[in-house]
Amino acid sequence: MDSEHDFYQEAHLFVAAVRILAYQRKNTPPTVKEICRLLSFSSEWGGMMCRRLQKLGVVDIITDSFQIRVFVDDHRKLEEIPRHEKEAESGFDRDLEKFREEKKNLTGKVEAIQAELTEKKKGLFADLEKKLKEQQKNSR
Repeated sequence: MDSEHDFYQEAHLFVAAVRILAYQRKNTPPTVKEICRLLSFSSEWGGMMCRRLQKLGVVDIITDSFQIRVFVDDHRKLEEIPRHEKEAESGFDRDLEKFREEKKNLTGKVEAIQAELTEKKKGLFADLEKKLKEQQKNSR
């Protein structure tokens, strides 16, 4: 994947590849592997693009036991994609930040609970020590 391409450009490339391959195969939807081969990208990249574009409603997929075929659902939705991903924070970045914030909150709660338990233990040990000293005084 070229660092100069943003998601908007890659989405257009992906949809163009789907259209070209479908045209060459007389309207048979291409597989993700065929699309990636045409664009010289990895199949992992193709799977990621396919899922993202499916979420946006740009493409749809047909899955059989051996392969995933892709066809264009609504190409106009490509224009709803922000032109520069850096300007519009990606969903992955938002999810990652949300996860980090939740983990930070959870860690804070765990530390608070541990501090509370430590204080309870200190209090229990102090009570036990006090009772033990009283019993020793009473038994003498």
